[in-house]
Amino acid sequence: MVTLVPFVGLWTLATLAVHHGTWWRMVLTIPTAGFLLRLFMIQHDCGHGSFFAHRKADDWTGRVIGIQPWEGFLYLPVPR
Repeated sequence: MVTLVPFVGLWTLATLAVHHGTWWRMVLTIPTAGFLLRLFMIQHDCGHGSFFAHRKADDWTGRVIGIQPWEGFLYLPVPR
């Protein structure tokens, strides 16, 4: 929650800042990228089974966190 809540908040603010100019969006993108990196590190540790004591908790947490980065990849207009 310490990482997910600020990430979602900054992501939302960056999305809304589009209407107020590129500068605000760029300023908000830098800390948002930092929180995304933290989410990736948590997801990566869950993939190795080293974040929680129970494997099921690692599996489900990794799956839920892993949805966000792959969501953009699923909508790429590149044929696969």
